[in-house]
Order: sequence, then C-alpha cells, then structure tokens
Amino acid sequence: MDESTKVKYCLVQLGMLYYAGGLARKSPIKDTFSYEFVSDESLAFPFIDESFANIVATKCGATVILRNSTFKQYADLYERHKKYIDSEKEWHKEQERALIEELKQQNNTGN
Repeated sequence: MDESTKVKYCLVQLGMLYYAGGLARKSPIKDTFSYEFVSDESLAFPFIDESFANIVATKCGATVILRNSTFKQYADLYERHKKYIDSEKEWHKEQERALIEELKQQNNTGN
C-alpha cells in the first residue's frame, strides 16, 4: 500500500481520555472487563473497524471519534501504540531486577 493512501480510523474517547486497550485480567465475576485509557491521543489504539470501536465505546459509556490520515501516519500511530503497550512487560522486568538487586544487597549486609 502506498504510504500516501488515505486511511480512516477511529478512537474511543472517554472524557479527556482515549482507549489504549483491554487489560488481561481473570475475574471471578462474570462479564467483567478492564480497559486502559491514556491522556495522550497519540498513544490511543487506532481502530480500523468502526463497529469494534462502537462495541468498546458502548461498554464504557464513551464516544467514537473519526480520524483521517495517510497510511504512513496510521502505521506510525499504530507502532507508537504497540510500543507503549509492550512497555508494560519491560517495566515489570525492571522492577523484578531492582527487587532482586535490593534483596542481594540486604543479604550481603546482613539486614
């Protein structure tokens, strides 16, 4: 696809926040859901299919907003969003490394 091809996509907006994705959670309560929202539109999940955006918006009382861009701009937005979502794994790894280091230091000092 040519990078200058026009693309329509949707964002889900809840007040001043934008849908970033569903959170993977296990709940003992049937039909519960968790969504993540961000304050920066450039990190929002860009829906290509408006019907899926409407499903999310209906579930959380949000609205769907339409955006137009080039394919290149859309691809950049999607990649930025993906890096943001994937950064959670790296954050957990950093926390784990810091905790292990702290425990090692405490063990070495006898605390």
